Amino acid sequence: MKLKKFMCHQRPERSFKFSKYLVVCSRCTGVYLGAFVSTILLLLWFGPFNAISGLLLPLVFMTPMALDGLAQLVLGTESDNTRRFFTGYLAGASLAILFFSALSRVVNPHTAPILSFSASRIIVASIPAFFIIKKFENKSAPWLEFTLNFIVIKSLLGLGLASVYLLISLF
Repeated sequence: MKLKKFMCHQRPERSFKFSKYLVVCSRCTGVYLGAFVSTILLLLWFGPFNAISGLLLPLVFMTPMALDGLAQLVLGTESDNTRRFFTGYLAGASLAILFFSALSRVVNPHTAPILSFSASRIIVASIPAFFIIKKFENKSAPWLEFTLNFIVIKSLLGLGLASVYLLISLF
């Protein structure tokens, strides 16, 4: 099995296209970009997490993707790449929040003060990224294509290594 097929279904009609299609579909682009951007923001504003910010916020962020997928499955509706990107972005952000929430419990399990970042920063950070992607879609933009593919691959590796680290730390 190829690594690319492991990362995404790669349907061309569901992917952003520049000079060629991205490595992953628009939803997966959102997931990886959301995890990447959120990780950077959380590193800047990292603080202890409480139960609401560490568990409830990721559930809220994953809900739009779940509802979109459910609507496609049950109602037969077809979402567009814009909706796929934003729902994926929020789901990726939730993965980063879950990771940092678990990390804060491993590093200092006795603290549970308020989270020192604003969830709105993570959401607002997706808007410029999306408009850059849409501006260059169906145009030759090798720099953007390379950057997004690089972020996808690095995010996948980072999520995998972070998961291994957390599993080792818990035992």
